[in-house]
Amino acid sequence: MLVEFVASFALAAAPTFEAYLRSEVRAATTGEADAQLNPALTLKIPTGAFTFLTAYTPRLLLFEPNVPQKVAVLNNLRLAGELRTGKAGRLLLQEDLSYGDASFSWLVTAAEGGIPTFSSLAYLPIFKYVSEATTLAIEQPLSRKVGISLSGSYTISGGATAAAQQLSPLTHSPRVTARLVAAMGPHDALLTQFDGYAIYFPGLKTYAADAGLGWRHQFSTTTDGEILVGLSGGRSVSSVEIDNQLWPYFGLRVTKKFLQTQRQSIWGTLSLRILPTIDPITGVIYPAAESFGVLNYSPMSKVTLIFTLGGSLSLSTHVHQNLGLAGATVAYELSQHVTLSGGARLFTFPSIYTRPLDQAPLNNQYQVTGLGFLAITLSERTRL
Repeated sequence: MLVEFVASFALAAAPTFEAYLRSEVRAATTGEADAQLNPALTLKIPTGAFTFLTAYTPRLLLFEPNVPQKVAVLNNLRLAGELRTGKAGRLLLQEDLSYGDASFSWLVTAAEGGIPTFSSLAYLPIFKYVSEATTLAIEQPLSRKVGISLSGSYTISGGATAAAQQLSPLTHSPRVTARLVAAMGPHDALLTQFDGYAIYFPGLKTYAADAGLGWRHQFSTTTDGEILVGLSGGRSVSSVEIDNQLWPYFGLRVTKKFLQTQRQSIWGTLSLRILPTIDPITGVIYPAAESFGVLNYSPMSKVTLIFTLGGSLSLSTHVHQNLGLAGATVAYELSQHVTLSGGARLFTFPSIYTRPLDQAPLNNQYQVTGLGFLAITLSERTRL
C-alpha cells in the first residue's frame, strides 16, 4: 500500500530512487464507476548521519464520460530531513504540501493504505483543497531503559477557493505530542503520553488534549499490546461564550501473529481509542470512540488476503457523527515488480450533507455505499 511504500524508504541504507504506480478501477453500488491512479516518485539521499528524502505522490481520479468532471488531481509533495543522533536517537524535520481536488472518503483513501479519516471530512464530495504542514520530531533515549519522543506541527488546511471553503473552512492547527517509555523488564514497559492540538476557525478557537498513563506488555513471541487510561478535555472559545469540557481517555492496541511458517502467515492488529474529537468543518468538539482492525492472511506464497473493519461512534448526546467501514482484498504477486489485487469496500455514514453536525439524520437514516475494485501495482527501485 502507498503509505507503507513511502515509509519503507526511511529504512533503506543506500541512495535510492523508486518509481511506483497503483492503478485501480471500481464500480459502486450506486451504479457509478471510476478509476484511480496513485503514482509515486521517491528519492532518498543519505549522507553520513543525515538523510534527505523527497516524495511526490499525486492522486488522479478518472470519472465516467457522462459526468461533468472528467479528472480530479490531488498533488502531494513531501520533503524531509533526518539527522541520526546516535544508535537510537533522531531529529526529523518534515514539510508536507497538498493542492488539488481532494476526497477523504475511505472508498478512495483505502487504495493508498493508512488509517481512515473518522470525521465529517470523510463524507464530503470532492472539493478544491490546500494543505501545508510543518513537523519537527525528536526521538531520544534518556538512559538504557528510558526513551522519549516529542513532536510539534503546524498545519494550514481547508478549501482552496471561496466555494470550497463553504464545505471545508480554511483552518490553522498547531499540535504537540509527547511520549515517555520506561522499560521495567524484558517484557514490560510503563508509558506516559500527552497529545494536545487546536483548530482555529474564523470566529472560533477549539482546543483538545488528552493525557494518559499505561502499560506495554510482550505476552509472547507472537503477541504484544499496550493500554493507556487518563483524562481528556476540550475548550471552545467564541465571541459569545467559552465552553470547557472534561472526559475520560482510553487507548488500547493489540498485535498478534496467529501463524508464521515459510509458506503461510496470519497476523492481525486491533486498536480502540476514546478521545476528544474536533470536527474540522464546524469546530464542534465531542468525545468519540474509534476502532480499526486489520487481519492479514497469506495461505500460500505470493497470495495475501487482507480484511479491514473500523468505525467511529460519537459518545455525545448532542452530536450524531457515526461512521463505519469494512473491506476485503486479495492480492497476488506476479513478480517482484507486479502485483494484482481485487476486492470490495463498504462505507456507511449519516445522511447529513445539508444538516448541522449537532442534528440527527432524519429518521436516523444512514447512507451506505459499497464498491468492487480491481488493481495492478507496478514498482521499480534503482540504486544511485
